[in-house]
Amino acid sequence: MTSASPGPTEPLEFVNRQVVHVANDPQYALHVDTFHPVIKLWVYDHNVTLDSGPMHYVPGSHRSSVGKLRWLYERTRDNDPQVIMEPSLRYDAANSPALAANAKLADTGFELATPVLPLPHVPRTLIIADTSGLHCRGVAQAGAARPQLRPMGAHNDGGVKRLNPFRPVGAA
Repeated sequence: MTSASPGPTEPLEFVNRQVVHVANDPQYALHVDTFHPVIKLWVYDHNVTLDSGPMHYVPGSHRSSVGKLRWLYERTRDNDPQVIMEPSLRYDAANSPALAANAKLADTGFELATPVLPLPHVPRTLIIADTSGLHCRGVAQAGAARPQLRPMGAHNDGGVKRLNPFRPVGAA
């Protein structure tokens, strides 16, 4: 199997980053970043809770299942300007956050969106996510801050550098 990215070629250095929640944050909407596998990573401190708005992820949505391919086709066939934003592909026109989308997810064969929380009784938890799966930032009170560590200087907000998925195998 070939990856769209060979992974980091240099050691990753992590830096502290505060995620400050704002009202109507577009990251609250369930979305995929791209159609091909892209890995993002960050570290949650032990004190991240549901109230601090952790990432929510739809288990299995990174796989090219019949349900996902049907959703991608239906969602993109007319390419309404509201479909593609920043340039992520939103799950629905309502920009539904995870909990609001759960009923629709079940209807399309997806599992329910699940919050990703730190492991209990450890100071820090490394989160690794394939953001070609459906995910979003959990909703939190405006102004609430969630501390996390992110790779310093990494492209695409925590991901390893994205390469062209259509390049010949072995090309950088």
